[in-house]
Amino acid sequence: MSKPLPSALLLTIGMSFAVSAAAQNPQAVHCLACDKGPLTGRYWKSELGAICEDCHKLERRCWICRHPAAKDYIKTPDGRYICRREAKNAIISQQAVHQTFQRTRNAVKRMTRNYMALKSPKINVEVFSQPVWDPDGTKSALHRQGLATTRQVGGRFHHNVMLISGLVNTNLIGVSAHEFTHLWINENRGDHKIDPQTNEAICEMVAYKLAETYRHHNYMKVIRENTYTQGRANELLPLVNRYGLKSLLRWVLEGTGPTPSARDLARLRSSRPAATAASPTMPATKSSPLYNSRPRAKATPPADLELKGVLGAPGKYTALISGVMFQEGDTRTVKLQGKSIRARCEKITRTTATLKLEGSKEPLELRLN
Repeated sequence: MSKPLPSALLLTIGMSFAVSAAAQNPQAVHCLACDKGPLTGRYWKSELGAICEDCHKLERRCWICRHPAAKDYIKTPDGRYICRREAKNAIISQQAVHQTFQRTRNAVKRMTRNYMALKSPKINVEVFSQPVWDPDGTKSALHRQGLATTRQVGGRFHHNVMLISGLVNTNLIGVSAHEFTHLWINENRGDHKIDPQTNEAICEMVAYKLAETYRHHNYMKVIRENTYTQGRANELLPLVNRYGLKSLLRWVLEGTGPTPSARDLARLRSSRPAATAASPTMPATKSSPLYNSRPRAKATPPADLELKGVLGAPGKYTALISGVMFQEGDTRTVKLQGKSIRARCEKITRTTATLKLEGSKEPLELRLN
């Protein structure tokens, strides 16, 4: 179950005090909800701005930020109001929610270098409105944003995710990452009995680290300050920052206790993964600061690229590579499989030369025979 609240919900927006316009510059004070102004007499103030007394009395409130929905607001088919400020970023259509979830799923996989790829990748995503989600209005807002379930039939998993429409983009990304992590945990924890709050906190850590890569600082703050996991997320965050997200994910697969300790994550960070068929593979792709993996194996140079010799002194080496002379920083043309290709020499040592071939993502290290 997902939790993070839109940041505006965390504001003190009850407008619990009134301000006298005479004490301020009335020309600069306008109502953020209806644009009325300059305001005179008494008006109400939130961290987002001033609100006139008429708007303050409105029962029509934004579902996202709880400010008055007074002008140019959106009303969803299920009866929720979204104020004009939030409407700019709110994702309402089913197609847009689906697309955001799929993009988030792919981003989580990239962030973890495919470690969190699902064994059963098909996910049924449904979009719900609030009355369907919470018809009697008894659930707190913390539990109205998403739900993930997995049913195992034989060796296959059937995944379902439910997301509510109307979230702003940054929050929908966070909720999607959270729910996707639930599915991954469902596939991989096996008989590992994880404390429910720890389970939610692990999902929060993946959402937090993804928000960190996107620089969604407000959403990161929401995760740090909310009480959804009863403080467990704030206990895990310094451990993840120190030992890496990979260690926490490995704990799901290899741990035994209900919640991880610093000792558990330190051990998992320094040890090799258990060799089990159920363990996710870890392909040799570009390193990520979120994913403290072992160094990848270097690519094997093509047979027709050979370091013939290194001349000169340290800092002024010249490398002879397949008949072409290189110094560090030089770009030359070399023959590769009968074709001419540009290559840049990035580094030369007494026994090696590193080339970056045009069109190649990874450099090649050539060694003297």
